Amino acid sequence: TNRYCWKIENYHSCVFPAAMVRTEGTLTASVMYAGEQIINIPATNGEWQSLDSTEVEVKGGRIEVGFRAEGEAGARLLVDDVEMKKKQ
Repeated sequence: TNRYCWKIENYHSCVFPAAMVRTEGTLTASVMYAGEQIINIPATNGEWQSLDSTEVEVKGGRIEVGFRAEGEAGARLLVDDVEMKKKQ
């Protein structure tokens, strides 16, 4: 299991976390989590895909966004361009 996360401070509204993701090999589980929301990451078969979440409320000016993956030896979840889009 690999887990990467960021703690973002000084946000005082809602955000829409987004990222580009790519899976390789056989993953038994892969998710992005943002606050209390969990977004399943589908198999992408080696292609980059956009992953967007719905609105997430920032509580106490902080939010934790992370990625977790489990799978067979050699399987990978690659993540790029993580963004916190502010509510307009």
